[in-house]
Amino acid sequence: MDDLDGEAKQSQADQELGQVDQRKSYRRAPAHGLAKHERGTQGIGQNDADGVADRVGDFVTHPSQQQQVDRVSDDCVGATQDQEAQEFSRHFPMPLRVLEKSQFADSVIVELLVRKYCDHLPAYRQRVIWERDHGLIVNDALLIRSILKAGELLQPLARAIGEELKKGDLIQADETRVPVLQQEGKGRNDTAWFWQYSAPGGLVYFDYQDSRSRAGPKAFLAGYTRTLQSDGYEVYVNLVAEICAHAGCWAHVRRKFDGARKAAPKEVPCRDSQDILDEVAFLYIVEREARDLGLNADERLRHRTSRGITAKLEALKTKIVSIRSRVLPASQLGKACDYALGQWEKLMVYTRDGRVEIDNNWCENAMRPIAVGRKNWMHLGSQESGPKVAAIMTVIASAQRHGINVRDYLSFVLPRLADPEFKTGSLPDLLPTRWRPEKK
Repeated sequence: MDDLDGEAKQSQADQELGQVDQRKSYRRAPAHGLAKHERGTQGIGQNDADGVADRVGDFVTHPSQQQQVDRVSDDCVGATQDQEAQEFSRHFPMPLRVLEKSQFADSVIVELLVRKYCDHLPAYRQRVIWERDHGLIVNDALLIRSILKAGELLQPLARAIGEELKKGDLIQADETRVPVLQQEGKGRNDTAWFWQYSAPGGLVYFDYQDSRSRAGPKAFLAGYTRTLQSDGYEVYVNLVAEICAHAGCWAHVRRKFDGARKAAPKEVPCRDSQDILDEVAFLYIVEREARDLGLNADERLRHRTSRGITAKLEALKTKIVSIRSRVLPASQLGKACDYALGQWEKLMVYTRDGRVEIDNNWCENAMRPIAVGRKNWMHLGSQESGPKVAAIMTVIASAQRHGINVRDYLSFVLPRLADPEFKTGSLPDLLPTRWRPEKK
């Protein structure tokens, strides 16, 4: 990495896509103090069409460069004597870094996180790209350590996001499996779970658990007394003692009847399933109308009432009961009817509360990066890495929900969380709901 100190040119593609981190707060100048045009050769980030970095100095910091910063005045550029270098260090102390003594500058760590958890690009594949395009050879273990250290730093912020989420009126919940590499013996990967809790259009919190039991959600939802919305997984049913309401998900009902329709032979289409799907489609038309009108919770509830949703659902329930009485319990249609009828009281909650969504799709959509990501990064390396990865996904997903540039946000919060003097009382100021980008 000795030759990676040259200044790189930002590509036109990067300028158009806005993918390059423009922040200059944590750049380093070399210890020898040479002017920029005298430094090194081309390296990673130079003429980079992928938008990895706009300057080499943003990307990799050589160990010999770690005592200086690129916040120089004209009279300091070109200083070569030790005395001058020490004077420079005294007047321009090195700002905090995400990983102290790391060969990676802050921007490369941010880029690693963005590429892996936003673009689903595994660390090893990023390493291959660096070697292929820039001749840079980096150890896989160094990349992983950097990512996990960033995840460790983000854990307090992730917990603060979770606590802030529980102050709201509605939490949607869902869970998905994640393979974990076995540490002992050979065979199949272990299976762990990411539980996700979120508010529609609001904060997102991921919780890593080694099982799908009720222990994880019970611990997270302890003290939460408002509305929980979820699918029909039985664990959630056992967690509703303290909450005021448990809402169901019409999207799951729709999928089950759609599955019954698709399972029927083409020669004998399942008209009963199609009839139910048509009725459910009307419910979603009403929701789209409210969304297009930009209605708040109270207005949305009045709109639902004016469209006769309650009467429609009473008729729909009668139709489902009738269908269930004449189909086999083990058939796809029978199972769909049983699911809908078993969830009926929960499915009716949204008709009484305008804050509740018709389905859990906000939550499920936030799960998609995991489904896409695990097809690329395959598995977690260990059980210990799970909570750190969950923290990274929590912070990134919450920032995205609030329209925040993830690179800017991570570049801001990570160095501050790395500060030994950072006070936990300042965490609320870093929440995506409050954070505002610095003016450049």
